[in-house]
Amino acid sequence: SKNVGNWLETTAGFSVQTQAKFFTTLLIILILFIVRLIIVRVSFGKRELNKKYEIRKTVTYIVIFTGVVLISRTWFEGFQQILTFLGLLSAGLAFALKDAIANLAGWFYIVVQHDLRIGDRIEINGLRGDVADIGVFEFTLLEIGNWVDGDQSTGRITNIPNGLVFRKPIQNYTRGFDFIWLEQRVIITFESNWEKARGLLVQILKSDLESNSAELLSQVKKAQNQFLIHVQSVEPAIYTSIVDNGVELSLRYLCHAKQRRKTEDFVSRKILKEFNKYADIEFADPTTRFFRAAQITDQNNQVEKQ
Repeated sequence: SKNVGNWLETTAGFSVQTQAKFFTTLLIILILFIVRLIIVRVSFGKRELNKKYEIRKTVTYIVIFTGVVLISRTWFEGFQQILTFLGLLSAGLAFALKDAIANLAGWFYIVVQHDLRIGDRIEINGLRGDVADIGVFEFTLLEIGNWVDGDQSTGRITNIPNGLVFRKPIQNYTRGFDFIWLEQRVIITFESNWEKARGLLVQILKSDLESNSAELLSQVKKAQNQFLIHVQSVEPAIYTSIVDNGVELSLRYLCHAKQRRKTEDFVSRKILKEFNKYADIEFADPTTRFFRAAQITDQNNQVEKQ
């Protein structure tokens, strides 16, 4: 090892002190890598995938920070010199890397504030999706919507700078409450028995969606501990109104935020099956009436003569 040191000093110009610092740096990196691997393996156990991801990310950030501090102390004598170096470096790069700094601050805000987490369904700046990753400078969304209906995945991955959380509001579908209100409209003809149709819809919603009631109440209570939420009822409701081509029955009910299309499909199939059993219930079609000006004039003239 002495011969190698002498060769590095004479050939590469590395002093003995520089060589020691270099090998100390390699040793620190190796030890921290092994420590991270052990901690991650021990902590995983039988935890869920989301928890494993959070543990791995947290341990990685702690190891990187520890490594930066130890390596800095190895290469710079005294803590005051480290602060001086970091101060000069940050002053020189602050303007050039203002976007990167904003993204880093955004990451710190996300980690502390918990406005979004892995698996959350959010919308920000017109982009919707499920959070798949949260990095130091950007977070990743699995896009939903766009050209696909029913909040289903498009298959695209969108990377969004963390600094955007300071400039745009975050709309979270699942934070504290995994359900959203869904409205589904059914229009029947004026001649249909709308009261019977309404009763059938009530039965469909109560019989097929009441299985979610216990989970709904549990999540409402959990959300009320975190937010000021006034929820009078989680029961589905039906509203009746008169529109141009018939009677509109609006179904309003809670469904899981990530199962909107599946739930709407299930309810629609039930409605079609039930309405098909009765001859006095018919769906309304768009209707258009045409009048000829000449016929209207003749009719008005006949009325005047009478």
